[in-house]
Amino acid sequence: MKLLLIAVLALSAALSCHAADAPAAAPRMEVHSLAREFAAFWDATQSLPEAERVQAFKTQVAAKFPAFYGVERYAGRRTQAQQDELIAHALAGFGKQRQAYLDKVDQFNAELPRHIATFNAAFPGFQPNVTTYFLHSLGEMDGGTRVLDGRNYLIFGADGMVYYHGKGNEAA
Repeated sequence: MKLLLIAVLALSAALSCHAADAPAAAPRMEVHSLAREFAAFWDATQSLPEAERVQAFKTQVAAKFPAFYGVERYAGRRTQAQQDELIAHALAGFGKQRQAYLDKVDQFNAELPRHIATFNAAFPGFQPNVTTYFLHSLGEMDGGTRVLDGRNYLIFGADGMVYYHGKGNEAA
């Protein structure tokens, strides 16, 4: 995870750097986390029929970050029906990765402060001013930047971390 985090933070820094003479403040990275919410939602809605579950996801989880989860970001490349199918697929497949996903969420939360400190030591002028999310990416990513609604975001996908890196530690 260390290499992934450093690569993504470097991209973030390139997108959001300040002037060298800007006053130095203690860097703090605020992460909006929807990762555990996805697992809690999955647990609470297992008995719902698929169509109701997808609709509930859109109102209970996706509404908290519509710029990422909404079909509008695909500008004609994906229909609402295709997005709904992607959501249904992610929900249907989550059970077999649930524990590894929750372990990854715990690992990410525990290791992030140390990785940010390492990054700040290497890039002392870095100011983490990009909005950051940690979430279930519906299979899109393990981590990276996205421009959504004209804003830069740094997004970590817990599901992608599990899929691409397994239960192990991604750090070198």
